[in-house]
Amino acid sequence: MTDKPEVLEKDVKKVVKLDDRRFVLPIDIRRKRIFWALSAFFVLLMCLVVLLIILMLNMVRPPGFGAAAPNLVANFQTSFYGPADSLLSRPTGVALSPSGEVYIADTGNARVAVFDREGNLLRSITEFAHADALDEDADVDNQTQSQTDAHQSPYATPLEDSPTAFVAPTSLAFAADGRWFAVDQALRMVLFFSDNNQLIQGIHLLEEAPISVDISMVGEEEQLFVTTRSGILQASIDGAFQYAYLNWGLRSGQLDNPAAVIVFDPGRMDEEASISTTDTAVLTIVADTLNNRVQAFRNFQTDPEVAWIFSAPILDSAIQEGFEYEFENMIYGNISAPVDMALSPLGRLFVVDGLSSEVVVLDAQTGVYQYTISSVGFRDGFLFYPSGICFGAGNVYVVDRFNNRLSVFEDAPPLPVEEPTEAVTEAPNRWLLLALPLVAFAGVILRLLTLAMPRYVLDLSALEHLAEDDDALYFVIEHFDNMTIVSGTESLAEKMLPGFDWKISAAKESKRDTLIEKHPGLDDLDAEALILASKRKRRSYLLTASRSVERAGDELGLKVLRYADFRATAHTFMVEERRRLEEIDARAAEKTFKRAAKTNKKISKQDAKKVEKDSDSAEEDT
Repeated sequence: MTDKPEVLEKDVKKVVKLDDRRFVLPIDIRRKRIFWALSAFFVLLMCLVVLLIILMLNMVRPPGFGAAAPNLVANFQTSFYGPADSLLSRPTGVALSPSGEVYIADTGNARVAVFDREGNLLRSITEFAHADALDEDADVDNQTQSQTDAHQSPYATPLEDSPTAFVAPTSLAFAADGRWFAVDQALRMVLFFSDNNQLIQGIHLLEEAPISVDISMVGEEEQLFVTTRSGILQASIDGAFQYAYLNWGLRSGQLDNPAAVIVFDPGRMDEEASISTTDTAVLTIVADTLNNRVQAFRNFQTDPEVAWIFSAPILDSAIQEGFEYEFENMIYGNISAPVDMALSPLGRLFVVDGLSSEVVVLDAQTGVYQYTISSVGFRDGFLFYPSGICFGAGNVYVVDRFNNRLSVFEDAPPLPVEEPTEAVTEAPNRWLLLALPLVAFAGVILRLLTLAMPRYVLDLSALEHLAEDDDALYFVIEHFDNMTIVSGTESLAEKMLPGFDWKISAAKESKRDTLIEKHPGLDDLDAEALILASKRKRRSYLLTASRSVERAGDELGLKVLRYADFRATAHTFMVEERRRLEEIDARAAEKTFKRAAKTNKKISKQDAKKVEKDSDSAEEDT
């Protein structure tokens, strides 16, 4: 068929709107498939976004965060953050002054922040004056200056070359007379301060940078302990070095980046402390950080001997194969990285485990594990990579480095847990946020899979009418990929539309005869068409022009499409197609007219120029 048939004006009045048709075209299913495919893509994208958000939330929280709070946090008292305009930032060390003030090495702010015991910020020390700038007429200042001159360390930096401000203070310690000491790892110095915060001297260690500074009573004198990568330096509080224990390694008695030193003297403990009377030796206890253990030494200054070891180095498989690590007094425990220690008058040794984010409490005399304070988390009472500790007035002060605060705990064993009387509601699982988009995605995919192309079955009457209707034939060619016909009508169909995809099917004779018995007005071809349409009833349409076939189809519950409705839709399509082509022709004609007008205008200008040129030539000849 080469020419498209014309539509009469009287037919236009009888057509229906395409949106009001009673059947589904293949183009409708294609559009729906495109819509649901795009919906599936966007829902899948939403699932990926939600998954990314959940993974990011899980990555930024510390390991183990979200677990139920252990009963050990019952010892928690309060937290120091600082005022809103002067918050702590990555604090590292802490020490208590004899007057009860809390000094915090606020490393991130390059200062030492001073709080009272209620958590109020009293002052910030960022810059400091030198002792030689003090008023010489003041008695206290003269006494401090004389002490400095009498006990000047050979490692001391001249005051005129000493710093005047902190860069990265990390460790603090106090003497009984109010003098205090600080390690600034950026400056690689141990700084000595008077009780009025004036710099007395600074000791610069050339070979190994100082890690920590501690003050402990040794005999009747206070001693200063400075740790470095390979050992411990012992000096008077005036800076006169007296003893060095340098023994780097991981075997028993060796050290690797020790971070704290505590001297345990049984004779100085309270009467309530449970001290063994069989062994009253003074112990020098060292937090052996990178060897993942705590070691206690007897006779530290004369003939060091290991008294006990808590925990053991964590070795990789390559080293562990040929290494034997045995010690008769070793206590098997679990400390990942001891970074600081504090001692209570009751003989409790508080060890900060920087990696496990907890405080392990040991018996200082025997090294036996007692209990654990806190665990990893963000809430008050929990710790996140703590780095410093001190003891005072019955409380334990812990520097919670990556929570940017100081946490205060009571020095008391945790009470036993009481069973909750009400059900504890747990925080909702973040993975449940992914359930809704996943359910939506599953629904979209299910809808996409259930979109099947409609199936059209034509009986003989529909084929005969279709052969005489050019509009309907043109409509079939444009909108249908294939149609199902009954066996025996294929010659008419091929003659009508050669090359069209006709699906030829036949019904069982028994079913056909049964159907004819129920509906005597049907012939064999009509019965076969009804049987074919009932095979896939939900998506099949029976196109017929026969009233008897229509009635039988309605009784069988089939989707019967009257040929008159089909023809009306075809005519509507032709009208809209005619309008579309007329609009295209009109636009093409308008473009042609404009192009011709432009060409004529150009030719007119050229002719006018030629006439003017000929006139000028004639005048010149005259």
